[in-house]
Amino acid sequence: MRSLTGKEIVESSSDGASRYEEFVGRVQREAGLPTPDAAALAARATLTTLAERLLLEADEPEVECLISGLALGLPEQLREALAGGDDGSPREDADSQAEFCLTEFYRRVSDRTGVEPSEAETHARAVAISLDASISGVELDRVRSRLPDEFEFLFV
Repeated sequence: MRSLTGKEIVESSSDGASRYEEFVGRVQREAGLPTPDAAALAARATLTTLAERLLLEADEPEVECLISGLALGLPEQLREALAGGDDGSPREDADSQAEFCLTEFYRRVSDRTGVEPSEAETHARAVAISLDASISGVELDRVRSRLPDEFEFLFV
């Protein structure tokens, strides 16, 4: 799998369907979604949007490493979501950190999932809870440290 900037993200074959089902099931429960497919869509939309936001940082090689570390903590079936937008490339409509606030984050998740932004907020927070349970605390702390302070609300 390749990241938004074309760098290789190393994949592990040790991820089984049970890790995926556990992650998606947690998202489904936390967000109150009716089906695993809806939870998987929310997870992919949130992860893609998170990668887009992280890639706005100036230190691209470090961010690429961060995204790779995040990907390794995810079930294999969700890693591709960190590689890019709907067509595998970053979106062009908000190209600065100032324009990509938490509200914009929720709007993008909303666009990708076809739900209202308030519902997308609930879904994104459920994905963040699932990330917290699935990846190391160090990796999640590294992700959080690269985001503006307002994004802390996503992880509480």
